[in-house]
Amino acid sequence: MADSVRRLNAEGINRFAAYLAELRKDRTLAPDRSLLVDESTSEFMAGGIEVDQSGFITKKQAAEYLHPRLKLLDHPDLFRDGGLWTWLALYYFDDVCPMGEDGKRKAVADPHYILDAQNHKRRYRHLLATPVLIQDAIPDHNRIYLNAPLPVHGDLVEQTISRLYMIRIPAVCEAIDRLYFDTERDAVKRGALTRTRRGNLRERLTTRIQQLSMTYDVSAMSGDKLIEVLGAEFEGWAK
Repeated sequence: MADSVRRLNAEGINRFAAYLAELRKDRTLAPDRSLLVDESTSEFMAGGIEVDQSGFITKKQAAEYLHPRLKLLDHPDLFRDGGLWTWLALYYFDDVCPMGEDGKRKAVADPHYILDAQNHKRRYRHLLATPVLIQDAIPDHNRIYLNAPLPVHGDLVEQTISRLYMIRIPAVCEAIDRLYFDTERDAVKRGALTRTRRGNLRERLTTRIQQLSMTYDVSAMSGDKLIEVLGAEFEGWAK
């Protein structure tokens, strides 16, 4: 059964935050889903879109389901609407904070569920907003970010997604996919985020692209051409 998308108001967000605090003390506590529809804790969203419980396992599943629906809202500041994304996190709480076989949940820090839109260091930590943002900004070559468990934020997102302005360039996201994605493991290659590794994704790729941008039009390149001009430091990742 589908449900109309709403947004939590300040009272709803505060009560959800209080629940998360209590959940860390008693990991068996169930969320209060009445917050989703109670007029005192949630608000109507114009647009009339509906969602349902889909049992997302990966970030990609969540992003591919939510992205086309939320775009129908024609929201001018979609990815900074804290009330909306916090409502969605509560609605899909069984997916973003699943119950283990022991009947307990392991809640991580609040920004993973309550969108902190004003803090540029924390807003990318939201477990639903960020995958949908990636799907929106990088519709292709995004598997390195989205082929991952939904409840796990991951160091890759933490370290690289703040550079979204650069990752949006088609050649850059294609090069990242080609260089750093391990197709056998369906995950980022081991060592890609290690500062001491030559040509690492964490720091060196960004620095090198900034250098190349002084003499090349990176936005007009293909992924193959970009990899070609990156230099010997990155050759090991291409194999």
